[in-house]
Amino acid sequence: MGTPKKRFKKAPDAPTATELCAGDAGSEAYRSGRRLKLWFVSGGKPELDRVEFHCNATTKFAYLQQRDRQRKYSFTWTKVPQALSLCFLAYLRAGLEGESDGFYLRGARNGSHAASLGDAICKNSGKIYDLFTEYLPTGGEISRIQSVFDGRKPV
Repeated sequence: MGTPKKRFKKAPDAPTATELCAGDAGSEAYRSGRRLKLWFVSGGKPELDRVEFHCNATTKFAYLQQRDRQRKYSFTWTKVPQALSLCFLAYLRAGLEGESDGFYLRGARNGSHAASLGDAICKNSGKIYDLFTEYLPTGGEISRIQSVFDGRKPV
């Protein structure tokens, strides 16, 4: 579970995803406070630096951060975080373009970004599983993987 880090500041001219989709009442997940926040750094090409998952407005959020001091929350720029970035940025783009029939991250069955993310999602443990877990105030936890990724394969 995470606590906000002060080192991240939004650039004055950088719109948020919420601002890009202004006027949309949002989904049930959005109305309940569910958010996925991605931070990128750039040294020529953007690279995911931090990802946070807020399951709702009342529970603590989970996060992964490149080179975090706690290994449990640390990741490196491999195919899974690359795929996670591509997936959600493409999902946002599809929504902005009015595509309503879903979004599919496509790729080869083995060795692709889609396969790597699919493997990480299908496990019942690991960093991606922990990232998309809701930690209840009562001390329990519920996986939200299936509510974020429906896992259907295109026909």
